[in-house]
Amino acid sequence: MEYDDLKIRQFKEIVEALGGAECALRFAASKKNGAEIIVPNSPSDLIRVDRSIRPIYPFWVREILYEGLEKVLPAPVEFYAGKLQKWTHDGQKRGVIEGYDVHKHLLSLDMIKHCPDLRSLEEIKKRGPTFFERYFGRKFVLGWRSTARDGENFLRTPCLYVDDDGREDIFWEWLNNDLDFRYITLLHTSWEKK
Repeated sequence: MEYDDLKIRQFKEIVEALGGAECALRFAASKKNGAEIIVPNSPSDLIRVDRSIRPIYPFWVREILYEGLEKVLPAPVEFYAGKLQKWTHDGQKRGVIEGYDVHKHLLSLDMIKHCPDLRSLEEIKKRGPTFFERYFGRKFVLGWRSTARDGENFLRTPCLYVDDDGREDIFWEWLNNDLDFRYITLLHTSWEKK
């Protein structure tokens, strides 16, 4: 079969529209297996966050730890759910690790500023449980950028999940609790591993 330059250019454009060679291969494999197709960077994948709307924090919040980040590195106003990197600490992969240890690790690598905040989680939640499960499965998504201190000096971070009845909810995970492989940290593509 011969291909002229026009067909090759069109093929390259299709691969690029699918998010590059790796995404195109995943697309082809999922199509072959009859799985649901997720087209990266499609309009349905885009999350828009109105940053003029302040998140509503629980009554017990005494301090929001990283509120000053907005001046240094504002959280994105839009991002593609499919482009968020999913990260778990090695301790979570082997069993469990205390949330404080994950938090310290994120701080040591300067990763918190690239994590979603409460407003981002609220907007993901609005997309519904089907959208959430398509991109994040049955995981607990942590919003480290909005970590808060409560009145008893404990740290908590917002966590978005889908319950057994298929409803989405946000709760506040205590960092003195153990986190296993089901708890994931999302990173915006602005984060590069050093």
